[in-house]
Amino acid sequence: MRKLFALYVVFFLLFLNAHKASAGQCCSDLLIVMQKFLDSDALAPYWHNDVFPERVPLSVTLPVGHENIGPCLKKFGRPVRYQIEISSEQSFVIHSIFEEPSYIQIEFSYAVEGLLGEVKYTKQQGEWYEDTVRLVEK
Repeated sequence: MRKLFALYVVFFLLFLNAHKASAGQCCSDLLIVMQKFLDSDALAPYWHNDVFPERVPLSVTLPVGHENIGPCLKKFGRPVRYQIEISSEQSFVIHSIFEEPSYIQIEFSYAVEGLLGEVKYTKQQGEWYEDTVRLVEK
C-alpha cells in the first residue's frame, strides 16, 4: 500500500510540475509583449476579420529561433496558428525579435494589408508598455 501511495505521489508531482511549466510558458515576457502587440490599437485597423473570415484563425510566421513559442497567443478569441515558412500573404510575419531585459523590439509585416512595421515595448516597474510603433503601408 505504501508503494502504491508513493507511486501516486510521484505521478502527481510530475503532473503538477508539467502543468506549471506549460502555464509558465504563457507568462514569459516575450509572450506577454506579443499578446499586447497583437491586441494593440496600432494593428486593429488592419485585421478586417469581420470582412475576411478566412483570416481567422490568425496565421503567424515566426522567425528562426522562436519556432517553439508555445500555444499561448490568441487573436479573435481563437489560438493563433503558427507557421515556420510563409505559406501565403495572409500570414502575419514576425521577421525578427530582439529581446533585452528592459525592452523587446519586433519587426513584422502583413502582406495582405501592405503593412511593414516595427514595435518596441519597454519594461517599467515590472510592467510592459508600448514605447514606439512605426508602420509603413506599401
